Amino acid sequence: MDNTIPVRPFRTEQGTAGVLDVQIAQGEIPVDHMPAYILWLEADGYEAVFTPFHHFEEGDLRLDFSLTPGGSVEGVVRTPAGEPAGGADFAFVPENDSVLSVRPGALSSRSASGKADATGRFRLNKPPLSRALAVFHSSGWMVAALAPGVRTNDVQLLPWGRIEGVLERGGSPVAREAIGLRNLGGNWTRALAVMHDTTTDAEGRFVFDRVPSGEYTVSWQSRSWQRQDQPFVQALQTSVTTRAGETSVVELQARGRAVSVRLRASPRARAEGIGWTNAICTLRLAVDVPPEPARSDYVSQESHRGARHNWATDPAIHAALRAARTYVGEIASDGTVQFDALPPGSYLLEAKAFGPAQNQPGHAGERTVPCQVQAQVQAPVTVPEGTNAATDDAASFLGEFILEPL
Repeated sequence: MDNTIPVRPFRTEQGTAGVLDVQIAQGEIPVDHMPAYILWLEADGYEAVFTPFHHFEEGDLRLDFSLTPGGSVEGVVRTPAGEPAGGADFAFVPENDSVLSVRPGALSSRSASGKADATGRFRLNKPPLSRALAVFHSSGWMVAALAPGVRTNDVQLLPWGRIEGVLERGGSPVAREAIGLRNLGGNWTRALAVMHDTTTDAEGRFVFDRVPSGEYTVSWQSRSWQRQDQPFVQALQTSVTTRAGETSVVELQARGRAVSVRLRASPRARAEGIGWTNAICTLRLAVDVPPEPARSDYVSQESHRGARHNWATDPAIHAALRAARTYVGEIASDGTVQFDALPPGSYLLEAKAFGPAQNQPGHAGERTVPCQVQAQVQAPVTVPEGTNAATDDAASFLGEFILEPL
């Protein structure tokens, strides 16, 4: 199983005096699963263990196990001020995964493992292969490391961090737009996978409250840019580090030269009826960020996880991710695209025109087929040094680009 943590068993058997006799019929395995099984062993006062997958072709098996004392964690959780943190939420962090937080100060309900009582006391059964215990409370947070066999683990919380920022375009605040907060370099190496979203106010300001300490990317994630089955579009990515009890300030804005490009449809693309009302054009700084390791390049899940871990913790990768930035232009009806302000440098232009979403018959009635890319173009461009002259309102023209159908 390559150390994969399974879902909890659907059938339970009791052993006596350390002996367990289990008979499993192939018909008990759901038809949408492989015809194999695992055994998950739990005993009071011991760490739980589970076996690799066993296939029915193996026939009868005799398996011997030696259990390690432990199996539960108990203690008292206290606020940063030292008071009992009554009602604190707990989640065990698996060895090969993270615990998700999609709302400020809250753990995902899918990861929930229990709560402290009114006095801050807790006692929790520990799942197999748990590497840490995540604790969230209105006053603060903590990720406490776990060791096999250790049952007492008092927790002292750290105060939350906070991020404040402003979104501007062309020197003006942008109201009612989506802003996202994500871990820098992905989630799988971190105990906490933070995916928080908020919206700017009338003055373009935004706030992320109750943020654990760490390094994150804050970006503009306008809903108007997103298409189903297409890579998620984010712009003005800016790295920010939060520290316990402190407020970090970030500005999502661009300074530099206003530029424009002109998009044209090739004769074949025009014949397919593409238009600019359902299109997007971006300029991405030409920063070399090696792609995440693909599962198909590795023999086992374990080796793939190791490669992903190395990718996500490589200082060179982090430096590249901090430097990466994307700008989204405004497309006029004639195909002219305006970018308000860009720093000088080398960029990759990418423009896509999408077809309309369509309803098609399916097994359960009609279903909506997402917008598909009908035509696109990619090309390197260079934004020159300096800003536009004060007397010249026109943006610097970077050229004309032809979209070809796919």
